[in-house]
Amino acid sequence: MYVNNERDLTVCQREISILKEFSLHTHIVKYIDSSIQRLSPPSQSNIQRKHLTNDDDDDDDDDDEN
Repeated sequence: MYVNNERDLTVCQREISILKEFSLHTHIVKYIDSSIQRLSPPSQSNIQRKHLTNDDDDDDDDDDEN
Protein backbone atom coordinates (compact mmCIF):
# COMPACT_ATOMS: atom_id res chain seq x y z
CA MET A 1 0.00 0.00 0.00
CA TYR A 2 1.12 3.54 -0.62
CA VAL A 3 0.31 6.38 1.77
CA ASN A 4 1.18 10.06 1.87
CA ASN A 5 -0.30 11.19 5.19
CA GLU A 6 -0.64 10.00 8.78
CA ARG A 7 -4.35 9.21 8.52
CA ASP A 8 -3.84 6.85 5.58
CA LEU A 9 -0.91 5.25 7.38
CA THR A 10 -3.08 4.59 10.42
CA VAL A 11 -5.84 3.12 8.25
CA CYS A 12 -3.37 0.81 6.49
CA GLN A 13 -1.87 -0.34 9.76
CA ARG A 14 -5.36 -1.04 11.12
CA GLU A 15 -6.32 -3.10 8.06
CA ILE A 16 -3.10 -5.09 8.36
CA SER A 17 -3.70 -5.79 12.03
CA ILE A 18 -7.26 -6.96 11.29
CA LEU A 19 -5.99 -9.29 8.57
CA LYS A 20 -3.35 -10.69 10.89
CA GLU A 21 -5.91 -11.26 13.62
CA PHE A 22 -8.38 -13.12 11.40
CA SER A 23 -5.98 -14.86 9.05
CA LEU A 24 -6.43 -18.20 10.80
CA HIS A 25 -10.15 -18.23 10.04
CA THR A 26 -10.96 -20.65 7.20
CA HIS A 27 -13.31 -18.26 5.36
CA ILE A 28 -11.02 -15.23 5.32
CA VAL A 29 -8.11 -14.57 2.99
CA LYS A 30 -4.87 -15.66 4.59
CA TYR A 31 -2.42 -12.96 5.61
CA ILE A 32 1.08 -13.48 4.23
CA ASP A 33 2.97 -10.20 4.36
CA SER A 34 2.57 -6.42 4.26
CA SER A 35 4.48 -3.40 3.10
CA ILE A 36 3.63 0.26 3.53
CA GLN A 37 5.51 2.92 1.59
CA ARG A 38 5.32 6.64 2.20
CA LEU A 39 4.99 8.67 -0.99
CA SER A 40 6.68 11.96 -1.65
CA PRO A 41 4.43 15.01 -1.90
CA PRO A 42 2.04 14.77 -4.84
CA SER A 43 3.35 16.19 -8.07
CA GLN A 44 1.43 17.95 -10.76
CA SER A 45 1.07 16.02 -13.97
CA ASN A 46 -0.89 16.48 -17.13
CA ILE A 47 -2.11 13.40 -18.95
CA GLN A 48 -3.65 13.70 -22.37
CA ARG A 49 -5.47 10.94 -24.18
CA LYS A 50 -6.18 10.82 -27.88
CA HIS A 51 -8.20 8.44 -29.94
CA LEU A 52 -6.29 7.43 -33.05
CA THR A 53 -7.87 5.70 -36.01
CA ASN A 54 -6.52 4.20 -39.19
CA ASP A 55 -9.32 5.53 -41.40
CA ASP A 56 -8.19 6.92 -44.74
CA ASP A 57 -11.53 8.66 -45.30
CA ASP A 58 -11.86 12.29 -44.40
CA ASP A 59 -15.25 12.49 -42.69
CA ASP A 60 -14.92 16.18 -41.88
CA ASP A 61 -15.21 17.29 -45.51
CA ASP A 62 -18.97 17.43 -46.12
CA ASP A 63 -18.74 19.72 -49.19
CA ASP A 64 -17.73 16.88 -51.53
CA GLU A 65 -21.01 15.05 -51.02
CA ASN A 66 -23.15 17.64 -52.91
